[in-house]
Amino acid sequence: MTRPRHVRLTALIGAAAVGIALTGCSTGAAPAVTADGVAAEFVDVPYDGPEAGFPDSFPTPEMVPGQSFTVGYLSPFDAYPVTHYQQEVAQKVTEELGGTMIAKDANLDAQLQVTQFDELLTQGVDAIVGYPLNPESWSNSVKKANDAGVPVIAFATPWDFTQKPIEGVSASIGNAYDDEAYAIVKAVAQRKPGANFAVLNIGLPIPSLQYAGDRQEYWGKKFGLNFLGRVDAQTDNPAGAATAANDILTRYPDVDAILTYNSLAAIAAGNIAKGRIITGMNAGSVSDVESIEGGAVTFSYFLDSDAISTQAIYAAYDLVTGQGGELPPLINIKGKVVSLDNVGEEEGV
Repeated sequence: MTRPRHVRLTALIGAAAVGIALTGCSTGAAPAVTADGVAAEFVDVPYDGPEAGFPDSFPTPEMVPGQSFTVGYLSPFDAYPVTHYQQEVAQKVTEELGGTMIAKDANLDAQLQVTQFDELLTQGVDAIVGYPLNPESWSNSVKKANDAGVPVIAFATPWDFTQKPIEGVSASIGNAYDDEAYAIVKAVAQRKPGANFAVLNIGLPIPSLQYAGDRQEYWGKKFGLNFLGRVDAQTDNPAGAATAANDILTRYPDVDAILTYNSLAAIAAGNIAKGRIITGMNAGSVSDVESIEGGAVTFSYFLDSDAISTQAIYAAYDLVTGQGGELPPLINIKGKVVSLDNVGEEEGV
């Protein structure tokens, strides 16, 4: 599908950082030096994490002529361009299959999302697709859906593939959080072996993002980087990320790389920590493309949002129409690291 271009957020993010920016010293691509004065070298680490070996798609369902159905869609935060685009793709695929969609935006409020889940059941939807902000809070609503015969497809859960999917969920689509952390850290290690790095995460109780930060730290150490510490943004907006980046520079003036939890945080950090290696996750917007082209962000992990949303609706349609095939309980859809080397291939959403 043709990807719509959303309002560009770079100027807004830059403005949020004005007044608290510190001029960072440039680290360039030179390798770090070990304690005995020897330049560090990049050593590759094969991926052996928990996401290895999972399928990346459900069976493609056959279209049933005249079949009408309604999908309830639970967005975690529609103001974020990537999640907004994922909802647009889900609606388009739903309509192509002859269905309609009722969408709700939780605006990062886990309790509101539970209320919205129950509202969708009351409205008589045939399937529910959504991103659980707090999977544990879904359990009662999922039981109600099971009792009503309404299949539930969950995005980005389990975020940790050593854990089981939410009990009662029909199928789950992993967001490749561990692959994101692995791929981003590997790119940093290739750019600057032995780099000093810090993690910029979020202070909100969003378990998937906390896990992503943990895995950035884990893979950083596996790749021989020097972990300095972790600072959480207290608000999920550019100003909060800018404040956290400023805090990192104050605590760790020798930091070479700042690994953030999403692309907006990366752009904000890049405007603060100039000259450092800055990375983002869960990316793919027009602003993400621009931030790489403009040098604010070094590496971002772009999600395959088209595949994520398409597979979710395929699974829902398969179950609603009773096509009889057995769905994998969990698939994992990987994205890719984008930098100046390949950003020209990306249009952004």
